[in-house]
Amino acid sequence: MRAGLAGLLAMAAALVQPEAADADERRFALIAANNTGNSTDPAALRYAREDAQAMADLLVDLGSFAAPDVMLLPEASAESLREGLKHASAAVSAAAKGGLRTLFLFFYSGHAGLDGLHPGATLLSGAELTDLLAGVEADVRVAVIDACHSGALAGIKGATPTAPFLLELPPPPESRGTAWLMSSGSGEKSQESSEYRHSIFTWWLMSALRGAADTSGDGFVTVAEAWEYARAGTTLTSTRTGVAQRPVWKVELSGADSVLLTSVHAGGEGATLQLESWGDYWIFRQGQALAAEVHALVPGRQVALAPGAYLVRRVRADDGVREAVVSLSAGGLVRVGDADLVAVRFERLADKGRPSANLYRSGPQALLEVQTEPLFGFGPWMGGGIGWPVLAGPFWLTPRILSGTAQLSWERERVRMVTAELGLAVGYAFDLAWLLVEPRVAAGAVMAWQEWTRADGAAEHRSSAGTRLSGGMALRFLPFDQRVFVELGAEGGTFVHRRDSGDGSSAWSAAPLFRFLMGFGYVL
Repeated sequence: MRAGLAGLLAMAAALVQPEAADADERRFALIAANNTGNSTDPAALRYAREDAQAMADLLVDLGSFAAPDVMLLPEASAESLREGLKHASAAVSAAAKGGLRTLFLFFYSGHAGLDGLHPGATLLSGAELTDLLAGVEADVRVAVIDACHSGALAGIKGATPTAPFLLELPPPPESRGTAWLMSSGSGEKSQESSEYRHSIFTWWLMSALRGAADTSGDGFVTVAEAWEYARAGTTLTSTRTGVAQRPVWKVELSGADSVLLTSVHAGGEGATLQLESWGDYWIFRQGQALAAEVHALVPGRQVALAPGAYLVRRVRADDGVREAVVSLSAGGLVRVGDADLVAVRFERLADKGRPSANLYRSGPQALLEVQTEPLFGFGPWMGGGIGWPVLAGPFWLTPRILSGTAQLSWERERVRMVTAELGLAVGYAFDLAWLLVEPRVAAGAVMAWQEWTRADGAAEHRSSAGTRLSGGMALRFLPFDQRVFVELGAEGGTFVHRRDSGDGSSAWSAAPLFRFLMGFGYVL
């Protein structure tokens, strides 16, 4: 791929020396993005450039697009888009004169409004974009717009199915027109995901093009298959945020159901993963972000990926969560079946992107506490605090700050004690499907403040340091989305501190400690 002016020159050179992936067809693409905000929407985007680069790479790897025929504009402006579309029109015309069938794909990730695309501070109106795309006289044009309000950019047209077009299968000559795949409706915002590190729609579309959308099982992904998979995935993911994003499919194209975009058989430096059984799969590049999400209704679904090590995780209602680590080599095929997948224990709060469950996930926790120390004669210690559980595999490490108060009264005196504790609880969790059982040990450093009040109203304040050591058991319930949890715990141990007497003397004392805790938390 080429960027900016270099890309324009490369496509212009292609007019003189064409380089096609196949003797009978040629594919061109203009891939554009801009992260910069504008006066209408000043917020900068995070992943538009990543969208463009990943899409360009994918088209070359799996879509039979020759690298010189893919123009990449990572910092697009309205002017560079105009120039790019004009060069694309000339390149397509030259290929058509040579008797080749042609496909042109336009991809844009960035800001947009009801009036058109907003690359940076510039504007390319929807009407002008439509005219420029119409000027690219390819047999088939596919426009993918991942931007806010993108559904306002084209009118809804009908489609008439025909036989497959392009990508190693003989196409009928009547397959012509334009398909628009837009990330959101005319009044909706398009969203990005820090987990995917892409725009939501683009990420689902790329998963589709890698083979996740190949519902027919022939190894090819059509425009219609890619659209339906990206639409369903985008809607599912966006509604989890509370802001629905409903992609729009607008088409003026014969053969919309069979125009082929990518193939897992493309070969080259890629690798293929074949999922031998049905289920919902999450595929992670080890040490990196989520690579693909595949909802396989039938066995045998193939996904094209870059070579490397991957964690494959499958979720099914009938046998829970299972996973396997696989290594993919260039040009190779790796099959993952039931025998390769091992059951995952304590998976419900796992970090999906790591091969070890629950590695370093964490989140806040609020605690309520009732505590007794019968040797001292104090009443129940009432208090609360905050914690921050950190998950390291099956272990819960919970730093916590607790504070409580209790009092003891005699005939002529009353003493009130307030404590503040900085502690750490360490537990090992057993997953019993409907709850987590966690044996634990805990230790804490304590500061105690005592206020002595006598019958004559005189008061005396004293402070001392101490420690609490305990062991116990906690039950954690995960009722909401398997991240929100409710904890019930009990601990027994000892409270050691310097105890002051009413006559002014003091000595180190140890007393039994019984503590009951209730917590509410969320693991991020």
